[in-house]
Amino acid sequence: FDAIKAIDYAIDNGAHILHSSWGSKNKSLALELALLKASNHGLLIVSSAGNNASNNDVVQVYPGPNDIPNLITVASSTANDVLSRFTNFGRVNVHLAAPGEKALSIHLTMNGEDQFRFLSGTGVSTSMVAGAAAVILNKNPSLKGDDLKQIILSSADYISQFKGFLMAPMRLNTKKARDLASSKNKSSTK
Repeated sequence: FDAIKAIDYAIDNGAHILHSSWGSKNKSLALELALLKASNHGLLIVSSAGNNASNNDVVQVYPGPNDIPNLITVASSTANDVLSRFTNFGRVNVHLAAPGEKALSIHLTMNGEDQFRFLSGTGVSTSMVAGAAAVILNKNPSLKGDDLKQIILSSADYISQFKGFLMAPMRLNTKKARDLASSKNKSSTK
């Protein structure tokens, strides 16, 4: 219920990207309809694959496997371009990987603490992809969710170790995505 309220709030307030670093093994038609509504409004939905080292094609983690056009489901990769030991995967239900392991020096401030912490998880990976989408929008604000998804997936780096584990055996490349968005912006203004 809270997730649906948050999605409706994002739509009503002009959001462009939904960062969904949460999940459940329970499918909800109401949640799926809310995500479809967001997609139809042009939002990009970035979803975590999950942190159970399991195959999302066998035991699905929602909202990832929904048939939502503007949804990207993200696995976690290490600094050595291997899938993190904890990440969920799936050749049908997980799109690509992004950095999500503490070896990558991901520092986040924590509430009530005056220090940085290393964090790991597909929630961190999802943050990387949502952040890349924001960078792309900064370069080309006219893009919608389907454009953002296409740019992120088409600019990602092929990683042979991911073959057989992800829909696209690719890792996020924010610089290539930003450059591709910039070139699309220039070609659309001519």
